Amino acid sequence: MGPVAESPPGGRATTVGQQRVSGEPAGSDATPEPPDRSRLAGARVLIGRSPGRSGGLIGALAAAGASAQAVPLIQVQPPADSAELDAAVLALSSGDVEWVAFTSVNAVSAVVDRARSLAVQPTLAAGVRVAAVGPSTAAALRDAGLPVDLTPSGAASGVALGAAFPHPATGSRPLVLLPQSDIARPELAKALADKGFQVRGVPAYRTVSATLPATVAADLHAGAFDCVVVSSPSGLPALLAAAAPAQLPPVVAIGESTAAALRDQRVPVAAVATAPTDGATVDAIAAALADKHVPVTDGR
Repeated sequence: MGPVAESPPGGRATTVGQQRVSGEPAGSDATPEPPDRSRLAGARVLIGRSPGRSGGLIGALAAAGASAQAVPLIQVQPPADSAELDAAVLALSSGDVEWVAFTSVNAVSAVVDRARSLAVQPTLAAGVRVAAVGPSTAAALRDAGLPVDLTPSGAASGVALGAAFPHPATGSRPLVLLPQSDIARPELAKALADKGFQVRGVPAYRTVSATLPATVAADLHAGAFDCVVVSSPSGLPALLAAAAPAQLPPVVAIGESTAAALRDQRVPVAAVATAPTDGATVDAIAAALADKHVPVTDGR
């Protein structure tokens, strides 16, 4: 477990540990060799994520000689009943919880937007500590003017975030609020409960499978894409509704939880981006396309 970063004078802590690309040892000060991305020249990549959240990756792929198309595999909708989310927003503003843990950019947006709709100020009381599952979620929090006290080192996952949480003081049971999808996985809540925290999961939004445009589905069937990137397990139904596993090009998973979900559906995983960053994803795509006949299933 990584230590909680010390707060700077007059400020809040920001991150814990280091995010590492595949193959870089923890704590290493050596500059890693730049990856060989020459194989991406001319490649066409399908990114299973909304265009608004894929600009950086599209740019990184273009710099490596590849073209990319971003198509959302899920739709995010408000919860059918907002009562629990409203209560959570009020609890965060009044300081009735010790921690709040965000496991996605969508969860950040749901809480911030609902606080704005309810005209709640402040969004977050001064004493509430904030955990983020990874760099994208942490960036979304900072963009919203909220602090970040804890992030896991290494892979961005609920398991890693649960491991990074400090143990509560003896005899105390701090309350952690988890605003999350209606189909959120249970690993983080279980890890926190096992450490002695009280955990309150709150359905902050609904995740609904999207339908791929007919032209994209046709291109998948025709073999027009050299690689497809899947960023979360919730995107699998839309992808598999458009094409059977045997019809898919090499698949890159962002994170081990996504890779495990793909394998559960008998989708071969060509490579795993071990960090949810543009650089790590480009590196994984390069690994996947290095030899289409030899899948790289362990992310290395």
